[in-house]
Amino acid sequence: MRKHFGFLAMLFACLLSFTAAASAQHIAIPKTIQSVVDSPTKDDIARAVAKALGAAVSHELSKPQPCDGILEGLARGVARQARDELIDSALQDLSPKSKAFERAAIRNLVVVALDGKLPRDRDQVLAQLRRAAPDAADAVEIVEFLIRFSQAIDKSK
Repeated sequence: MRKHFGFLAMLFACLLSFTAAASAQHIAIPKTIQSVVDSPTKDDIARAVAKALGAAVSHELSKPQPCDGILEGLARGVARQARDELIDSALQDLSPKSKAFERAAIRNLVVVALDGKLPRDRDQVLAQLRRAAPDAADAVEIVEFLIRFSQAIDKSK
């Protein structure tokens, strides 16, 4: 379970990168381009992390057991629904302008991660993200480029 929390935190960090890049609005000014970024606040991030942890707990509670009866099955269904709503709400906190179908696609990747079935390879995860939410994958690649570019500039000074 500890591995799931670490990987979930990593996935939300990637999504956080997406939200900062995807929610940026560009305003053209003669001879200058000014970028206005509407990124999540520290409180938004804290709420999203708390909800993600709650989703991880709900996910564990939703796993069927061999001795489940009707009531346990219903309780596990409620736990699955709570997990999905917590993930959606966390994604909404991180990216308020995201569309419901984008959140649903990313939520499915989060559930795969919670199950421990999301590959640990960056390129494979990015490929899955690109299939689920192409704009998010593009934003991740742009953020990585900008970070590497900034690091190269810093090294050249």
